[in-house]
Amino acid sequence: MAIQGTNNNDNLVGTSGNDTIEGLNGNDTLSGQGGNDQLLGGYGSDTLSGGAGNDQFVLENFRGSVGAQNLDIVTDFQKGADKIDLRTLGISDFNTISLLTTEDTDNNAIISTRYNLYDGDYYYRLQINGIRKSQLQVTDFIFNSAVANDTISGSGNNDDLFGGLGNDSLLGGDGDDRLFGEQGDDKLLGGYGSDTFYGGAGNDQFVLENFRGSVGAQNLDIVTDFQKGADKIDLRTLGISDFNTISLLTSEDTDNNAIISTRYNLYDGDYYYRLQINGIRKSQLQVTDFIFNSAVVNDTISGSGNNDDLFGGLGNDSLLGGDGDDRLFGEQGDDKLLGGYGSDTFYGGAGNDQFVLENFRGSVGAQNLDIVTDFQKGADKIDLRTLGISDLNTISLLTSEDTDNNAIISTRYNLYDGDYYYRLQINGIRKSQLQASDFIFNSAVVNDTIIGSGNNDDLFGGLGNDSLLAGDGDDRLFGEQGDDKLLGGYGSDTFYGGAGNDQFVLENFRGSVGAQNLDIVTDFQKGADKIDLRTLGISDLNTISLLTSEDTDNNAIISTRYNFYNGDYYYRLQINGIRKSQLQASDFIFNSAVVNDTIIGSGNNDDLFGGLGNDSLLGGDGDDRLFGEQGDDKLLGGYGSDTLYGGTGNDTYSFIANSALGTDTIIETTTGGTDTLNFSGTTTAVNVNLGVTTLQTVNSNLQLILFANNVIENATGGTGNDSLTGNTLNNTLIGGNGNDRLQGLAGNDTYSFLANSALGTDTIIETTTGGTDTTNFSGTTVAVNLNLGLTTLQTVNSNLKLILSANNVIENATGGTGNDSLTGNTLNNTLIGSGGNDQLQGLAGNDTLEGGNGNDILTGGIGNDFLWGGLGNDTLTGAVGSDKYVFQGNGVFNTSLGIDYITEFEAGQDQIVLSKTTFNAITNTVGQALTDFAVVTNDQFVNASNARIVFSQGSDKLFYNRDGNVLGAGTVFEFATLGNPDITLSSSNFSLIA
Repeated sequence: MAIQGTNNNDNLVGTSGNDTIEGLNGNDTLSGQGGNDQLLGGYGSDTLSGGAGNDQFVLENFRGSVGAQNLDIVTDFQKGADKIDLRTLGISDFNTISLLTTEDTDNNAIISTRYNLYDGDYYYRLQINGIRKSQLQVTDFIFNSAVANDTISGSGNNDDLFGGLGNDSLLGGDGDDRLFGEQGDDKLLGGYGSDTFYGGAGNDQFVLENFRGSVGAQNLDIVTDFQKGADKIDLRTLGISDFNTISLLTSEDTDNNAIISTRYNLYDGDYYYRLQINGIRKSQLQVTDFIFNSAVVNDTISGSGNNDDLFGGLGNDSLLGGDGDDRLFGEQGDDKLLGGYGSDTFYGGAGNDQFVLENFRGSVGAQNLDIVTDFQKGADKIDLRTLGISDLNTISLLTSEDTDNNAIISTRYNLYDGDYYYRLQINGIRKSQLQASDFIFNSAVVNDTIIGSGNNDDLFGGLGNDSLLAGDGDDRLFGEQGDDKLLGGYGSDTFYGGAGNDQFVLENFRGSVGAQNLDIVTDFQKGADKIDLRTLGISDLNTISLLTSEDTDNNAIISTRYNFYNGDYYYRLQINGIRKSQLQASDFIFNSAVVNDTIIGSGNNDDLFGGLGNDSLLGGDGDDRLFGEQGDDKLLGGYGSDTLYGGTGNDTYSFIANSALGTDTIIETTTGGTDTLNFSGTTTAVNVNLGVTTLQTVNSNLQLILFANNVIENATGGTGNDSLTGNTLNNTLIGGNGNDRLQGLAGNDTYSFLANSALGTDTIIETTTGGTDTTNFSGTTVAVNLNLGLTTLQTVNSNLKLILSANNVIENATGGTGNDSLTGNTLNNTLIGSGGNDQLQGLAGNDTLEGGNGNDILTGGIGNDFLWGGLGNDTLTGAVGSDKYVFQGNGVFNTSLGIDYITEFEAGQDQIVLSKTTFNAITNTVGQALTDFAVVTNDQFVNASNARIVFSQGSDKLFYNRDGNVLGAGTVFEFATLGNPDITLSSSNFSLIA
């Protein structure tokens, strides 16, 4: 009879016949009574009593059911009569039952199977009261006898799968599964989770799984009964084709069981998959124990973003590890291994393999060490193309050795938050063994501009004419081949120029945050390489000589300074292997831009460079060094103790010494042009001596050191009572406002006065051996009255009084634009009236009087005088001596020359001197006698004469007959009148100058 319960808790009682009792859901009680009954409890924890007869208790299959923990109890199992029916689970092997059976504390045998669905750990157990595990025999069970080749798949949780008699495929899926192959040639694949494999009889295959792309976990599969010579580990899902790879992946646990380990790391941790082979040691494993990948495919295999194991197989494969600490197994074929970000391990395997030296510029920083475990010289190569390296010398510089003598190629990159590097370690190979044939070099000839990050970088130029711009950080720049330009940027950088004509830039850090930077040129080649000075504007080798010193190893060091905000900072360029004395102009690229710059320093210690133009260098605060270089430069050190290098050109050193400036040093040379100390902005009295090289106190605000006593020519005072002293050069001293003391000493000195406003009372101190000296009023518009022969106080004009230390020490005087009166002394004076109607009186001596513009009165006095009235109607009196009366205009003759009056001309003694430039119609040349001359009786015959210079005896006038005897041309001009009545002139009374 068939008796079926409900989904509740039922009490089902059989008959005396052969009943089939099925409890369904609920915790049921099934009683067979008499007869040969079959009891099947169904879902729930049931109590099964067979009663009399040969009864069957069904071991149930709950795969696919909602999970629970079910315990069925057989109360009256009769050995030799009753049986446990295993067919619903497909169990066909007593060994399986032995594995599933345990005992409770009352020594009752319990057969347990598992299923895990959705929400927990679930099982089904059949407890056999009164029967111990050891009492159970094959005859106590009804085994599955169907020979079917099944594919049995588990749920997504913990399952028990049973293969039965056929050649079955058991696929555990997710969860920690137990797979029982039983009889037949079975294939066991545990799936995700830690699984246990019971192969059973037959030639079974245990699959080494591939979890790339899965959610991470730590999985351990265990093969409990591996039979060498029959069973195999299937490696095809991972693509492993080489026994060497398995050897590398295999270790042993503490019980000497072989464990094959692979790694994958996804999302949130360090994950692995391990296959433990119980009872088998690593050394026992052989090629015949595995099913290898046999597909010859050229794969590109990419890892995840974490720790992966990648396997190349038989083809020519590309393995791309990606992020993470990966292990890349090239195996057979010509493989390319690129680890990606992280510390990776490379196993090239057989074939001609390539290991990529990687480029991490632009990546988040880390410390990466890739290891090549099996580099084969003559077959394998290191691929340098991603970094653009084209030169074995570069590799030699990058390569070192570890303590085990393994070559390590190191490159650096530093991004965001630390010091980062990438290293490639080549096990078993020493640095000295590496050759060009071991590398794949960059072969692209491209003129690149390569820019570093803001931290420590390695930049590689390659084959082209490249520009390497490192930026901030302590960088290493490798120009390699080609004509490269290397600029380190902020930080202490190392330059490896390589082959070609390379340029190393001396940098300009004005305006940058301060630091102490040392750049090193390691391989400067004279005659090929150059130091580029253009960013700093340096145009002169003398400047470089001043900036250059040597270190203790005799390497030349070019040092410049800048000081910003918080300390003393410098930039240095060290040129290894080159001494200072070896450096020449040809070793540099100088600034060639002729620009009149105004260059302003910071508030601290600066080096400023003028270059080729007429520049203004303003140091500002700090102890500055100002290099004027070429051109007429203005140097103003400002506050602080400054060093001023004028260079070539007419340079001006300006000081506003009204508050504390410090101690300044001026360095000039005798070939440095005509240079000036300028205190015109200073209101406190200054005391300066151009001939002193020791420390001198200019005033309470400034001390000054002159590098030499014969290099500064001029000095200009301020508005105080200044004392200006010259040297042996031709000095120009300008006292300015105040009662000044001016002393030129030796040399031809000039004392200049701009007496248009109150200057005070100045004193000029000169000696008879002091050279040919001049007082100069050329900028004065108010009339001046000066007598060089007076030693008493004299009023020059309403703005200036003057005292001369002696009456025979000043030779010359130059007036201004007013109506001046200049009187000489017993010396050979040169008196220049300039503008205005001036009176010039030479007195004794051979004097030169130049009236300039205006109607001037020139009186030579005793001596052989030179009288040149200039423009205007001048009165010229030579007086005693052989005098020369000069007629010369501003270019070709015009009437602005005027008509001069020569008061007394001594025909046999004096000369009339004509400028050939002004009287250009004269046919004679300079140095010849004037034959182009005629004398006529009166003025009306002048125009009829062929001569260009005509003297009219009737009027004592001299004419310039520009067009000769061309009547009506209107080109006869009077230019002089002689005050001697009845004088007769001849050509011998004339001479020509240019």
